[in-house]
Amino acid sequence: MKTAMSTREIVGLAILIVLNILFADVLAIPIAGMQFDFGFISAAAMGMIFGANKSALTSGISDIMGALILPHGTFFVGFTISAIFGGYICGKFLHDKPVSIKRSIMLSAALSLVIDLLLNSTWLYFFFMNKPPFIPFITSRLIKLAILIPLQSIMLYAVTKKLLLKINNSIYQQHFS
Repeated sequence: MKTAMSTREIVGLAILIVLNILFADVLAIPIAGMQFDFGFISAAAMGMIFGANKSALTSGISDIMGALILPHGTFFVGFTISAIFGGYICGKFLHDKPVSIKRSIMLSAALSLVIDLLLNSTWLYFFFMNKPPFIPFITSRLIKLAILIPLQSIMLYAVTKKLLLKINNSIYQQHFS
């Protein structure tokens, strides 16, 4: 079992942490009290390249660093837990697995249902001082996910396919050049 990370892995994870902060915090689009972000792209890249455990760890680090560098209100550890689970799910779905549209749809659905609907909705609902009515609250989140899952699936498929091609080319050049 490999215990130490190479310099190349540390640098790669650091770059992906910066990209995650950029995609999740800087390029986030607030619409109607909800936030659409692209953090899933860097989380998918982490999971695809480094696996579930390293992706979970770096997703958690990325969330904490993003909260420190670009605070958008009160830090809440629940969202860090969501980020850790999201990174882990990406690693389980993508690491050493073939790229397919079906896998992209399943990953997007898993991230949307487990992280966005279950965890983040729970954190948000209990975070509100005056609890909103539950049915309209969940309905608005479901509408967001109905739009988000197809868009995320297409983006995940395109990015992971392109990333896999780059990884394979890099491995080929390292071993055969």
